[in-house]
Amino acid sequence: MSVTDLRPGAEPGNIPTADELVARARALAPKLRERAVRAERDRNIPQESVDEYLAAGLIHILQPKRWGGYEYDHEVAFNIALELGKSTCGSSQGKVTALSGMRKERSFLNKKSLSR
Repeated sequence: MSVTDLRPGAEPGNIPTADELVARARALAPKLRERAVRAERDRNIPQESVDEYLAAGLIHILQPKRWGGYEYDHEVAFNIALELGKSTCGSSQGKVTALSGMRKERSFLNKKSLSR
């Protein structure tokens, strides 16, 4: 079991708008920028950044609603990635984008296994 399994999904009817998620990513960029050198030096994303991604709900972007996600399209995910990329911490931006995509793929696998 991973931390993403333990992280609660979105409450139905309480899904942030795409603009809200982009604004959350934009607000994180200065903090990520402060940690960029440390992230690159340590070759690891600082735990504070991970906690902020989770708190902002950025890992639920592509995840289907039926599995607790926001079910936005790739354009929204791309806009969020652009904002995170402005932090100059490319490794952090890449990981959040990959993680949100993996959650979507994993949800499709769960759907297939439940239909058997």
